[in-house]
Amino acid sequence: MKATTRASAPSGTTRVQPSARIYGCVRLEGMVGHGDARGRELGYPTANISVPDVEIRDGVWAGTVCLQGGDDETYAAAVSVGRRPTYYRRGTRLLEAHLLDYDGDLYGRIVQVILHHYIRPQRRFRGTDELAAQIRDDVAHVRFWINGAGQEFWT
Repeated sequence: MKATTRASAPSGTTRVQPSARIYGCVRLEGMVGHGDARGRELGYPTANISVPDVEIRDGVWAGTVCLQGGDDETYAAAVSVGRRPTYYRRGTRLLEAHLLDYDGDLYGRIVQVILHHYIRPQRRFRGTDELAAQIRDDVAHVRFWINGAGQEFWT
């Protein structure tokens, strides 16, 4: 797979809230924009928001995503923060959240993402099959986290 140097990222502003670090967690808010649609192609659609270059550790996290407006529903999520090294040599830094058990359109919605538990660092995979297998493991890790210590954060 050939890496490219250009990367698309959602437009809009993401802000890290002043009290972003709460109980060791990181809290961000931003508008969901269009990405490359690779998550959807792999069977793991994501809500993509740009992420500022602040002290947030790149990698995969167990998190929660609150959909702002209306019912303010909250979903557990597998969240990737980074530059997508499997596809780009130096891509745009992006937060991609796969909301567990959610089926809907989030484009243009404001979401609040809380990164609760660090799972693993970003890494480059040899191809989409290897990446999809790792995402499946990451989602399983998030589900395990939800049913254990993480349950108190999102119920």
